[in-house]
Amino acid sequence: MGAVLNLTQPGGGGGGRIELPLSPGEVYARTRPADWLELPEPGMGEAYMLFHIPKEGSALCALSASCTGSFTVAVGTVSGGAFVQGASGTVASGGVWEHEFDAEDYGNETSGGMRQAVIKLSGQGITSIAPAAHSARAQIMQWNIVDIRCLLPDGALFLCGGQNARSALTALRYFSGGGGKLAAGTGSGTRVGMFQFCESLLAAQGIDTAGQEDMSAMFSNCPSLIAAPELDTSSAEDVSSMFLNCEALIAAPELDLSSAVTLNGLFRGCGSLSEAPDIDAPLAGNAQNLFTECGALRALGEVKLPAAASLAAAFQNCTALGRVERLKIAAATNLNVAFSNCALLGGIRLDPAVTGWAGAALSFANCAMGHAALSALLESLPSVSAGTLTLTGNRGAGELTAAEISAAEAKGWTVTV
Repeated sequence: MGAVLNLTQPGGGGGGRIELPLSPGEVYARTRPADWLELPEPGMGEAYMLFHIPKEGSALCALSASCTGSFTVAVGTVSGGAFVQGASGTVASGGVWEHEFDAEDYGNETSGGMRQAVIKLSGQGITSIAPAAHSARAQIMQWNIVDIRCLLPDGALFLCGGQNARSALTALRYFSGGGGKLAAGTGSGTRVGMFQFCESLLAAQGIDTAGQEDMSAMFSNCPSLIAAPELDTSSAEDVSSMFLNCEALIAAPELDLSSAVTLNGLFRGCGSLSEAPDIDAPLAGNAQNLFTECGALRALGEVKLPAAASLAAAFQNCTALGRVERLKIAAATNLNVAFSNCALLGGIRLDPAVTGWAGAALSFANCAMGHAALSALLESLPSVSAGTLTLTGNRGAGELTAAEISAAEAKGWTVTV
């Protein structure tokens, strides 16, 4: 289960009229609890992490980093905005720092019964930071880090989630990368699964993604995320599952998809998504499950997918979708259940200027289009060699004239009303 959201919670700006969607900074200001310790501003090569300990117990943590020589980890607290250091240790690059936090050693108890510690990791030439297994708990990584603020060299990797650490930072609510060109993921130059399975993450900011080629699953299965940062996706070839199952995400950021080859599941399962940017992906061959189960999505502008062979289930179960201004497809062969259960779809047009498309089986059965909308759809059909168009169940289907249907058939479409 994700974190509980309270937009009026004191912490820097609660109360009053709230204009949605919020930016990550606004989410941070409105939702971060006032009794949490404020993390210091990091210097280059530093990462501060807020760690919570049950007030009558202890908690483990383990981290690994790759850098030049060795890295240092210190634990302590914050006073007057400055880090107050306690115990510290130095570990060789690639090694593991581990610690057991005893609640008796820390104060600043939160209303939720947590004592607070601050972890400071620093080093020269850091290339990666990631959760690691603790020797006392080798089979389970679940470290109670709730906030991260870092400033790392360009290209550094900060892996907060992913398949290999899927439960490690499920308590993480906030992340700020300081604007550095982090390359968090499973390998250099990628951002694969950076926050995957960070179930409590509300907002992330200060992340420069310029030059990243693989941003798949970046926020996959972050059900609490309500504010995504602005992202430079201009070099990203794979954005599949980037926001998969981000159930609380209200609005998606503008995405430059000019290099994207696969969009599979990009926004699948974003059940609260009511606003989405235009989709313009000239190279994408796979767009299946693009908006599947986005039940709050009301309208889309232009969707340009001229190279996409598969749009299977692309809009399936978009139960609130009322209109798609323009769907430009020129290579689609698989449109299976693309608009299944889009019962409120009242208008959609294709691009009549498309050439060279063989056509495909396209169904808008049981949508909500009246005669005028269906006429506009038929007029927008491009010429194909063999296409089928199913319009049964639309309230205006019975009003279509023989001339309107014949005109569509002359373009290579078999129309079923």
